[in-house]
Amino acid sequence: MEPIFNELDTPTEDVLILICEKCGKKLIGNYDNPSLVLQESLKNYILQNNLRGKIRAVTTSCLSLCPEKKISIGIIKFNEQNPPFQFLAITPEEFELFIQAIKDF
Repeated sequence: MEPIFNELDTPTEDVLILICEKCGKKLIGNYDNPSLVLQESLKNYILQNNLRGKIRAVTTSCLSLCPEKKISIGIIKFNEQNPPFQFLAITPEEFELFIQAIKDF
């Protein structure tokens, strides 16, 4: 018997941001993981700017990109053809700039 999979709706209308938690652990360690700080900051920005349901930020265990002294971020854009996927590497010092840029995704 073949397994039956139920397809689910996407958790967001426009953009899903994947933040590598392992990159943050490599930068700082388990305490005050900058990946978790970025996710929380993004969630606050999303809520404050009425972007809930349009943009979602989540952490993932590892994106296997492993940039040196940076955090890997995957951006999945739904309803867009060119490019639907984008990967970035940013430092904690660039968080605020990245957060301000999400309104243009």
